[in-house]
Amino acid sequence: MDTAFNAGAGILTACALALVLGGLVKGTIGMGLPLVATPVLALALTVPEAIAILSLPVLLTNVWQTAHGRHYGVILRRLWLVLIGLGLGAVAGVRLLVTIDPKKLSLILGVIVLIYPLTLLLRIDFRITPRSEAWAGPLVGLVAGTMAAISHFFGPPLAVYFAALQLHKDQFVTAMALLGLFVTALVTASLIHYRILTGAGAVLSFLASIPALAGIWLGIRIRSRINQKLFYRLIAVALLAMGLNLIWKAFA
Repeated sequence: MDTAFNAGAGILTACALALVLGGLVKGTIGMGLPLVATPVLALALTVPEAIAILSLPVLLTNVWQTAHGRHYGVILRRLWLVLIGLGLGAVAGVRLLVTIDPKKLSLILGVIVLIYPLTLLLRIDFRITPRSEAWAGPLVGLVAGTMAAISHFFGPPLAVYFAALQLHKDQFVTAMALLGLFVTALVTASLIHYRILTGAGAVLSFLASIPALAGIWLGIRIRSRINQKLFYRLIAVALLAMGLNLIWKAFA
């Protein structure tokens, strides 16, 4: 982690701006902080170090959005099966990290993430029926939990699922934060337990939370000024970018 302390002012400024922008995106649509910030943080750190540094910003931004959310009872009653899948995926992800080809995993997730924006482009009414939630919820949670353990990119599978459920924009963001809080708490605890996030890394992670929280504050205000239709269009654009990026990484 010493490389971050020795990085030039330009790189540190870029990292801070990336954290603000990532927080702004997350505040607006409920996800996107790691996707935006990780590539820039990797200029000063290795990718594993960048992922560890993002642990507290992701955790604390989820705390913020959960605290400002509503409809917790409705969300938990409908998504408790997703929650179970998240927990199992977060635990299994550590083992998967050392057994599966990361490029294959990136390709699989990229294809999954592209489902929702492609259904919009093809004008397909993509929805999950109440009967399908019994099997789709745990499956989505398992995929999202696994991705959280190895990259913090747990948002896209959940976003595809929530969009298919047609959640209201505020319920969408609250659900993303509530479930994200659960899984990132598990991942952060694991990083601390295995001494991956200690000392200087913990200090950097805390400092990185400041610009991320500033971005969240701005994003929440943007979301309050956009309607439901525009919100889901932004989700589709974000998922399209994320899906293509994951597929590109699989073949890079």
